[in-house]
Amino acid sequence: SSSPVKIIVSAMDEPPEFSNLSCEIDIEEDQEYSCILEATDLENDQISFSVLSQNNLICTIENSTLSYISYQDYNGSASCKILAIDKDGQTPLDFNVNINNVNDDPSILSYSPNSQNIKITEGKSQNFSIRANDIDSDYSISWFLGNNTVGSGNLYLFSKSNGFYTLM
Repeated sequence: SSSPVKIIVSAMDEPPEFSNLSCEIDIEEDQEYSCILEATDLENDQISFSVLSQNNLICTIENSTLSYISYQDYNGSASCKILAIDKDGQTPLDFNVNINNVNDDPSILSYSPNSQNIKITEGKSQNFSIRANDIDSDYSISWFLGNNTVGSGNLYLFSKSNGFYTLM
């Protein structure tokens, strides 16, 4: 003889699961991107999102929008760990991107003299200097009077006769 077996199926509280992301993952350095985060939950609980950690990528979440940008002048692999959270727990997701190099402009760190209008007494000379930086490559410095190249390098000694000159 057989006895009936009674089976009771109870709902288990489950954390949310991320849906497939539609975020750009091959990005340019120093440019901000954003995408919408989506997750599902069997119990239809309210879901929120949070950033747990960052690696060479600045990630912020407002409501369900993930915004992300590389660390300044960084290129290569980067990531952030994102959480989908409900009352029953949390689910992590590793968000990985590849950041492409962008050739940044060189920058002038300092120059001397630091005036826009320089007066030089006849028969005297004036030293000009510049300090620059280019994070992406080597650079060269050229000095011009009008359209004529008159020097190169960080220093230039000006010694000309009377007149008005534009040094570039």
